Amino acid sequence: MTKIIIDCDPGHDDAIEMLLAMADEYAEILGICTVAGNQSLEKTTLNALKVIELAGRKDINVYPGSAKPIMGNLITAPNIHGNTGLDGTLFREPTLRASKTNAIDFMHNVLREQKNVVIVTTGPITNLAILLLAYPEVKKNIGRIVWMGGSYSMGNITPDAEFNAYNDPEALKIVLNSKLNFTMVTLDVTHRALFTMDDIKRIKNMDNKVSEQVYELLTFFYKTYEENFSLGGVPIHDACALAEALHPGIIKSKLLNVEVNTSTGPSRGRTIVDIYNVTGREKNALVSMDINTEGFKNYLFNMLEKYK
Repeated sequence: MTKIIIDCDPGHDDAIEMLLAMADEYAEILGICTVAGNQSLEKTTLNALKVIELAGRKDINVYPGSAKPIMGNLITAPNIHGNTGLDGTLFREPTLRASKTNAIDFMHNVLREQKNVVIVTTGPITNLAILLLAYPEVKKNIGRIVWMGGSYSMGNITPDAEFNAYNDPEALKIVLNSKLNFTMVTLDVTHRALFTMDDIKRIKNMDNKVSEQVYELLTFFYKTYEENFSLGGVPIHDACALAEALHPGIIKSKLLNVEVNTSTGPSRGRTIVDIYNVTGREKNALVSMDINTEGFKNYLFNMLEKYK
């Protein structure tokens, strides 16, 4: 069992990440934190509750976190995820309610008591940065951080920057400087694990209590990705990070130095990855280099088939 905290901004790919975690027998989910990113904090929190209720896991609590970046303005992604953040299917209104404890206090409380906790963070990394600033003593109990974000070759919100990094580069800088075991699951790798419409139809054919809604979500997600990026498939970014956190090795990574551009210029949010060690700076992040695409897809299919 791996003790995990999921810190996310649902989001279609975050929703799939959550469903995989809730089906995986190796995951002990300590709680789910939310952050503003793909949509406002109010919407991402509501979406997390909807996904938990869909999975029938009313034992898992949701802890709302940061509504905005440490500096600058929040950028959301309605062109990709729709106005709700989970457009494409109709969820029942959840009976679950978010905790009154905020995400930072929740993580602090957990990390005072439990060791070797893995934090899977798949939105802007604001919550974690604030935690490390406010309670640096909890670092000793964080076993690993797996973050979906950044890139060494492309951007998807600007020509230089990946969405999560762009939304809060100051927060990312704090985490990169923390000396914690930090893995970046980058766009370069998530774009190698594209789901085609045939893959998505395979999910529909599972004919279980979540597969129809996952099919509808991914059909919408596929359409918006084709309209915006024309990749010939849709990446499920955040699920890649979850798979690596629970089953290390599905992604091949290399320990490198990573810096982030916090300027207000056109390269704000760019992750500067020193692949060839030309700077000689301290290596501070495991950066994804490749993914076992077949293994990742099979993992996703196998987890979704567990829902009856």
